[in-house]
Amino acid sequence: MKLFDGWFRKKTAPGSDYDEVASIIEAFVEGRSGQWDWDEFTSIKKKDPFLESIRARCVKIPSEHPPKVPGAYCDREGLEVLLALARTIREKMPDRSGAEKA
Repeated sequence: MKLFDGWFRKKTAPGSDYDEVASIIEAFVEGRSGQWDWDEFTSIKKKDPFLESIRARCVKIPSEHPPKVPGAYCDREGLEVLLALARTIREKMPDRSGAEKA
């Protein structure tokens, strides 16, 4: 099936994966994400090594910042770390030409 992968895969602009991941994190922290969005994000490895490192970091947040409220993902500091990760992604987001920001 690799022969046909390019035909059916949606073409995306440079940086769109970065924007998508940052948006998923922000929506989760702000309580705007869909029921399974966060689970899908944390469960599926990313091809981009930088985005994969962010995903892996997000998975560790609950153990590093345990929730103080039953049912929460993490504590307030953990949410701040998540938002900082989203900002980091946006800072490193490739521009439209495909070049990564310095």
